[in-house]
Amino acid sequence: MTTFIFHRFQRSSLIGEQPPGSSNPPQANREDIEERLWRCEEALARNPADPVALSTRAWILHHLGRDTEALRSVDRALILNPDDAASWYREGEILDAMGRHEESIQARVRGLSLSPNHEEWYKLGLTRERMGRHREVGQAMDHVLSLNPSSGKAWAKRA
Repeated sequence: MTTFIFHRFQRSSLIGEQPPGSSNPPQANREDIEERLWRCEEALARNPADPVALSTRAWILHHLGRDTEALRSVDRALILNPDDAASWYREGEILDAMGRHEESIQARVRGLSLSPNHEEWYKLGLTRERMGRHREVGQAMDHVLSLNPSSGKAWAKRA
């Protein structure tokens, strides 16, 4: 049996997700994602307190449309490792998909305080836009542009 070790750099490869900062969508099909979920479950059976496996499981569940389970999993990961920016970003993404925009903003801001990332600033701006907080969208886009001055999508939102 193959042993799967969950390192931070492997998170993105588990579901075909691009690393933070990349806007390309995941390339895995549903069967691949289900297989990766099974691998995560195996890892968690061996070590239920593995925050990386829990966070990865949350992201996979989110991609399967199982956001309530995903939120429980990422919450457990954050209890175990509250300084993991990627887990905060994932929580923000899941909460946003659930329509819980204010909580999403709080999670994203926490992640950004740990590790600023232009793509996450952009997503924060989009969440604020959905809430009608247009002045704050401009502020988020300013942060995007300070980290990535060539971001065409941030310039477009800034206009």
